[in-house]
Amino acid sequence: MAQHFLTMKLSFNSQIIEESEFSLSPRNRAYLYADGLFESIRVMDGKALNVPAHVERIKGGMKVMRMEHQ
Repeated sequence: MAQHFLTMKLSFNSQIIEESEFSLSPRNRAYLYADGLFESIRVMDGKALNVPAHVERIKGGMKVMRMEHQ
């Protein structure tokens, strides 16, 4: 049976990076206090689906957490 592995990409500090490039300091506030915002978006054939709804969910979560956004 063939195994299929997804390539994980992350949005971190306003940049899209490969999972292998990500590191987190143990002094990071999100790590220490478990505060953070997670949102995922479905991608089919290399295209993100329903991006406006995704952006609104992110903004709503950021507002609740009193996070700044541009």
